[in-house]
Amino acid sequence: MREDCDFWSLMLQLLLLMMMMMMMMMMMMMKMMMKMMMNIKMMTIMMMMMIMMMLLLLLLLLLLLLLLMMMMF
Repeated sequence: MREDCDFWSLMLQLLLLMMMMMMMMMMMMMKMMMKMMMNIKMMTIMMMMMIMMMLLLLLLLLLLLLLLMMMMF
């Protein structure tokens, strides 16, 4: 059980790291969007990408939670 706990803490750390990276990417995209405000087509594409990233992140979180539940019970 102990090593499981370690494994899960590691997983959580990885997830946090990924979230941080996603946030950084979002910030960069926002900056880019501010620069290309006149280009509406580009802006919509960026927004789509951001939404997709968020969805992926949520999916990952859900999977991790499910795995945790499985381990607990």
